[in-house]
Amino acid sequence: MILRVVLIRLKPDRRSDAQVRKVAKRALEVLAHAARVMEVKVHLACDSETETTWDICILVRFASMQDPPVYRVDPIHRSFIDVYLAPMQERIDVFHFDEFQPQIPILAR
Repeated sequence: MILRVVLIRLKPDRRSDAQVRKVAKRALEVLAHAARVMEVKVHLACDSETETTWDICILVRFASMQDPPVYRVDPIHRSFIDVYLAPMQERIDVFHFDEFQPQIPILAR
């Protein structure tokens, strides 16, 4: 499983609690319908240290690394990023992580 971590900083005039929650809600409503998406979760900054750098964290789960390139060009994703989010965002960083699931033997008691 691949986890796409998207960190978003909104422009200063868009950082109100109501606006941040509006963007988060829209991300949940829209991105789950984009190509190859298995799951979408959205988290909001909740401490002053995080809030100095980021407002929103979007987590998108995919089956494999072949999926993010398809997702990136999907019209649903492009519209969310290019039309909806771009005028509001100050910064966006994207990272991909492979889910670590070691094989741990179950020991009999």
